Amino acid sequence: MTSILIEMEAVVEGDYLLSELVQILSEVVEKVETEGYHHLVRATACDCLREIELAFPGILSSKLGHFYALSQAENSHIFQHYLLLLSTVLDYTVKKCVLAVELGHTPDPALSELLSQGESLRESSLPADFRENADLLLSKPSSVLEREGSESPELRRAVSFILTHYQLLTPPCLALTLHNVLSTIEFTSLSPMIFKGVMLHYQPCQELLCFHLVLCLKWRFGDDICSQVDADSIHFWFTQMAAHPSLPHHQRELMLSYFLEWPH
Repeated sequence: MTSILIEMEAVVEGDYLLSELVQILSEVVEKVETEGYHHLVRATACDCLREIELAFPGILSSKLGHFYALSQAENSHIFQHYLLLLSTVLDYTVKKCVLAVELGHTPDPALSELLSQGESLRESSLPADFRENADLLLSKPSSVLEREGSESPELRRAVSFILTHYQLLTPPCLALTLHNVLSTIEFTSLSPMIFKGVMLHYQPCQELLCFHLVLCLKWRFGDDICSQVDADSIHFWFTQMAAHPSLPHHQRELMLSYFLEWPH
């Protein structure tokens, strides 16, 4: 239904349907501590809101603080749906602040204010310029967030919160969440060392997707995150995986190709 509505919004004038859907989904997502409210319904609502945010980047930025609070309050198995929604909205909110600076404006409200409170989820109005912002955000800003914004305690705490709970995520959700955080810090002055714990945890890992994330972090940040000891450890793990008798043949071949391409 969300996909159909997004397609309709591309050709239909007026934002009434989209505004109503965001309102309904927000009310469902907000029922974190409501006993008996079906978990899968709330998980689906999170996924729908994330799909809307991906289609119209920045449309939910005013609600960032509330998504942050809900992620902290959720303690069931659908926690990862809240965390993925939070990381997606945070990514585009940071880019939206960068875009405002590029256009000569002061972000209003500031990122720290959005993280600390934000607009109520029950507020149904959408940003008046969300279509124009979406087009600009999809083209990717070219600068970084000003120093005061990128080093705000609120942003550091939010990113740390997301990365602290990586072990609670399934591999596909982990990959999407890390992609969002990687995209976020690209426009800030946060150190790539915040990924060090994730890298060390999944370095000796037989889950291909998680191990591939380690390689992506090494490729993205190089010596800034991966010491020579870490690089040697990854190289050694290639040899172990390539010769492991219980792994599928295709996985061993992949590890062997990694081994041959790995810089010595």
